[in-house]
Amino acid sequence: MQYRFTFLCLLMLSCLPGFAQYISRSEPVPFTCPVVCPGSTLTLKIPQIQNLPVGTQIQAQLSNVSGTFTGGTQVLPVTSWSTNAGSNWNAGVFSFSANINDLYIRVVVPIGTAAGSAYTIKIQTSTGYVSNDLFQCSSSNTITVTANLTPLPTVAQ
Repeated sequence: MQYRFTFLCLLMLSCLPGFAQYISRSEPVPFTCPVVCPGSTLTLKIPQIQNLPVGTQIQAQLSNVSGTFTGGTQVLPVTSWSTNAGSNWNAGVFSFSANINDLYIRVVVPIGTAAGSAYTIKIQTSTGYVSNDLFQCSSSNTITVTANLTPLPTVAQ
């Protein structure tokens, strides 16, 4: 009976104002500012996710080429996720079921993304919550997207 009471109290507390949804600062893996090409996969580490509605999907939002989220942003498709530092990967999008530490997600940078050196990423949910924290890269908060370069054909001597 004591456990049931404790669970009900925790359930009620989670509905009170001030018991906020929380997604902590995301980090690139490895922990250096990455240079990526359109169509490439980027792995992100999200250290903490708390108090989201069950079933909420975790997404990554890429800023526009100038690094702001005022317009031209896009959701990066999540291809897989891991809760054990990448030892095992689960295909598809992560759906929240309980508070979690150290969620790893793999996202794909869309093919049509323009080259630029000021992109930033925020983590968001399918329910509309957007973390205030930016993608954290050592001393800078930016990632660089480079153009996919097709190698030149070889020339006969």
